[in-house]
Amino acid sequence: MASQRRVAALVLMLKAWIIWAVGADEANMLRSCWNANYNSTPVMFEDWISGHPARLYMVDAWWSPRRNSIPLTIFTMMSLDRLSMLESQCRGYIGPISAAVYIPLVLEHDPNLGHDFTATSDHASGDERHGYDRDDGNDNNYGDGDSDGGEGDDEAANVLVGRRRHIQEPVGNKESHTDPVALARAKLQNLFDQMEEAAAAHAAGNNSLPGCCCQLRLMLFAERMSDSPLSTIMPTNAMRNAAMLGATTPLSAMFDADLAPCTKINDLVQNVSWVQYISKEATRPSICIPPAWETRGHLQPNSKNMVVQRAITGAKADVLDMWGRSELQVFQVNLCKHCHKTFDHSRWAKEDLPYTVQHTLGFEPWGILWRLRDPGYDERFRGWLYDKQTHVEALARKHRYTFTVLPDLWVVHRPHKKVGIVQLYRKSNVTGDGSMEVEALLRPVVLSNGKNTTVYTAYRHYMDSMRHNLRSALAARQPYEPQQNAQFLHCKSVLPWWQQG
Repeated sequence: MASQRRVAALVLMLKAWIIWAVGADEANMLRSCWNANYNSTPVMFEDWISGHPARLYMVDAWWSPRRNSIPLTIFTMMSLDRLSMLESQCRGYIGPISAAVYIPLVLEHDPNLGHDFTATSDHASGDERHGYDRDDGNDNNYGDGDSDGGEGDDEAANVLVGRRRHIQEPVGNKESHTDPVALARAKLQNLFDQMEEAAAAHAAGNNSLPGCCCQLRLMLFAERMSDSPLSTIMPTNAMRNAAMLGATTPLSAMFDADLAPCTKINDLVQNVSWVQYISKEATRPSICIPPAWETRGHLQPNSKNMVVQRAITGAKADVLDMWGRSELQVFQVNLCKHCHKTFDHSRWAKEDLPYTVQHTLGFEPWGILWRLRDPGYDERFRGWLYDKQTHVEALARKHRYTFTVLPDLWVVHRPHKKVGIVQLYRKSNVTGDGSMEVEALLRPVVLSNGKNTTVYTAYRHYMDSMRHNLRSALAARQPYEPQQNAQFLHCKSVLPWWQQG
């Protein structure tokens, strides 16, 4: 009997080791394929508006060894200061979540160091406030714009950061004088460990953690840049594509980190009939879209957080009640009425069955797609203008997707501070938390054509021009392919879970 128990224990240990090894292997495959085509030359603002893609280095990757049969992967991207939102997403969803985290490394040429670079203190901490405020689809309003990875490849990391750099933080901060890459890696490792421990506690019968936690796939990306203005303009779509690489399930959904799916999603993804319906729609092809809600502006911060939590955990009737009592509103209804108007929320309130809506210009829903049919995101769009809209428009106008509104699923936006570029756009108070970003965006810049302007003006002009050209091409049925970097395309061509079955 004792011998049998020892054999059983050895078998369990072997199974655990195999599962762990698979997670570590997948993380290593991601890092290996991505960094194979890494360009370490620091990028600058003028490079981007001249058409150069983001130059992202995958510092490390973590991949949960846990497995289940959930058919939907949520993928997302964020800056380092949004980790708490990612944690909330992970604690609320029982399926896989693939997340790409971005840190800009602002460098400044030092003639005493030849061709080497040293870090400035402007944005070295990595805790940037890259927002997710949306751009509205016209030129005047916002709509699109808030594993065991081991220790990583130390030699490659040295190539990434050059000489050792230190964060200049306030005296008394225990993290002062810390390598920004090491600090970011430590924060992600800590989050990953917390989620694995919470999942283990839930599996052991701790009912205080209902539905916890996701199978987290984390990737840390850094971008070397030789000027600080570009660090305020996150490579949003490049990071979405990178996060997409961690999706392995038949279905995938891009939900920004400041969005919380309702907890009912956990029942739905385990409902065979619901999954079969969504799969059939997604291969038609259709994008299956849940409406998005946000708290009303007049509420105090604590009240907003309570409303968000009730909307996430409550039933559809609770959401409609909060809408009727002016605690919730349609997402961005005050800034961009047509960005989400297409849902027809009054109809959604009464429907028990999915229904189809027509695409309209500026419509920018989040939604569920058949993973292998997702064309990905156009990486020319950085920041918070037109980034998601262009993806939706390409689905509708090039790939002929229909739009299926889901009556039993919704997402809720978590409130957060606005970023500097949004303060500029709204001509609001530019002092305080966003002032350093605002200062960087207002810096003079001389373009390649000799024109003198500011970073912000050049940014708006470039984004508006790209959006106009893209829409013209789609309307005229001209060829259009999203610009995607060589690293992303290479990984899609070699990662086994991205090969057509």
